[in-house]
Amino acid sequence: MFLTDKPQDIISEVYCFCEAVGLPTSLAEIGLLKYNTGDEVLSRAAEAACAEDETIHNEPMPLDAERVPAAFKTANAYAEEGKTVVMG
Repeated sequence: MFLTDKPQDIISEVYCFCEAVGLPTSLAEIGLLKYNTGDEVLSRAAEAACAEDETIHNEPMPLDAERVPAAFKTANAYAEEGKTVVMG
């Protein structure tokens, strides 16, 4: 959602739903921080997310692996700060 600039109210709604049903909302909760994740690991995850047959290509705009790590970090900050991140 951060990658495609969704409105703040939609992000909040999805985040609250994920929290309510116990879905992970941070990089730590999906295990990406247990190895002291740096930009290299996030870049590899972005490359995998942008592979030819991945669902990221269902978005209405073209997305590439260069933008994905920043979106990962923004989403993680949002989760860690309890939805206080201001989109910009």
